[in-house]
Amino acid sequence: MPVFFTGTIKSFSKDMIASKLKSYYDVTYCNGVNLSNEVLVTISLGNIKYSDSLYGYNFSVKYDRSKLYFHNQITTNTITEFADYAKTGFGIEPGKIIGAAMNNTPLYGNKDLIGFYGEYIGEMCNDSALVEIEYIEFTDEFQKEVTKLDTIWIKPIKANINYKINTSVGDNLLRYDTNKTNIIPINVDLENVKVLDKLAYNISLTSDNFNVSVINQNEDFLFDIENNKNNNYDVILTNKINYKEVPESSHLFDLKIDKMINITDTNTILYINPIKLNNCLCYDSQKVTNDSIKIEYIKSDINSVDKDDYHQLISFINNNLSIYSDNSYINSIKLFNSVGMVVFDENINSNQYSKNLQLTNGVYFIVVTINEHLIMKKILVNN
Repeated sequence: MPVFFTGTIKSFSKDMIASKLKSYYDVTYCNGVNLSNEVLVTISLGNIKYSDSLYGYNFSVKYDRSKLYFHNQITTNTITEFADYAKTGFGIEPGKIIGAAMNNTPLYGNKDLIGFYGEYIGEMCNDSALVEIEYIEFTDEFQKEVTKLDTIWIKPIKANINYKINTSVGDNLLRYDTNKTNIIPINVDLENVKVLDKLAYNISLTSDNFNVSVINQNEDFLFDIENNKNNNYDVILTNKINYKEVPESSHLFDLKIDKMINITDTNTILYINPIKLNNCLCYDSQKVTNDSIKIEYIKSDINSVDKDDYHQLISFINNNLSIYSDNSYINSIKLFNSVGMVVFDENINSNQYSKNLQLTNGVYFIVVTINEHLIMKKILVNN
């Protein structure tokens, strides 16, 4: 490659101009996934006229080669496009682009001087790469003089993706049934989601009456489940499929609900809330909705005690509730209507109890705790 040196004597008649580096492509990422890592950098001198007599130039551009890889010169739609000679060398010196151009007639135009194409190869998140003009020299005839050598930073940016992820736990009420496996499905509907790298949720219960565990996981995701404390989990899902082939909806996983031993009744609520992982992800917790489900349990758990023996202790005649337990202590009494609402609740510590209850007609369930054993008796009120 020919390298030529120009005169260094400054002429007061020459116009002072500044060189400028321009970056044309955005380097974008999601969690380190390079959605676009193309880099195009140009040198610009502004509007160069024919009368400015630019017959040739040479230059050196320095860059961070640990983060950038340049390999092609770009002359299309530049002042150098129709030069008789234009050559750029990459890798002649580590971390430098060295080039020159010459022509028999002046080069001119309101375009960039020349460009360089490559890729960003460094860390994508919270990082940047320096590009700077080390020097640029011109033939003696050039009627302008560069007084400033430009420097730019190429900084990858997080992809701006307009999407929304709707989280759903199905019904808003789970009536716990001791005769089956109690499952809560966790589903998502994805609106305008083009790229999905991760999802993360916190799962929590408002009481210790139930245990929750994650089962039946979606094979398209890697799961990392962290137990923060009792019944409080962080579930982190990493997408295994092609980042640009995200389904419109997905069944993420199931939650298995198990009741604790000796619980009486509960109105526990399970919450699933999106959580923030880090600033590098495409996934944004603020664009993910949360959901909750109420868990009710009112069934009896006799703990191997003969139910018939206990049922004989409970009497309901003419709206009068009577319980006599001889040597056993009555701990609590609750009364539920047919839809599970508590209509009467009282804690006692005695072996006998009597109360007149003014109830409307219908089916009720009396739940009595005797020596920590649960007894449930169905009654019919027909006044």
